[in-house]
Amino acid sequence: LMKSYLDEPVTPIMKGGKVAVVGGGNVAMDAARTALRLGAEKVYIVYRRSMEELPARKEEVEHAEKFMDFMHDRDLEFKLKPIEAPVINFKDLREPLVFQLEHEKLVTSLILALFKEADKEEDFLAKKFLSWYLEEQLEEEARSKGLIDEFDLFGRDGAGLYKLNKKMGKAE
Repeated sequence: LMKSYLDEPVTPIMKGGKVAVVGGGNVAMDAARTALRLGAEKVYIVYRRSMEELPARKEEVEHAEKFMDFMHDRDLEFKLKPIEAPVINFKDLREPLVFQLEHEKLVTSLILALFKEADKEEDFLAKKFLSWYLEEQLEEEARSKGLIDEFDLFGRDGAGLYKLNKKMGKAE
């Protein structure tokens, strides 16, 4: 975007207001997050098909919608910040599974930090809301650990690797 990260970019960046992102894939989700980071008041995802046909991972879309609705319903300001892309240079097929587990643990720790802050502020609604996300994260961590265990059992075998790949492809 021609150095749009600068205070006075070459490309004019319109900030604030309402933004409509057309599309339903992962790139559209990235565009929606970017619009929020740039200060949009509200972002709408416009997709010509049904939610069932949305190519982005459904569970992630639902979680993001739930979180943004909670913030908007309480008139809370928030700012999404960029997340650095991970260095992905895996030496074997097991390493991405370990990376995923470590990432899930990081997400859990971030949600837990928000929970602790809500506790300190005596924000009981936020604590209840964040409890749901903590339970979800426990499931994600358990799923990630399970994938590593399955890989350790039969992942180096061609048929086992095929089965594990199919299972991961069906994850919602």
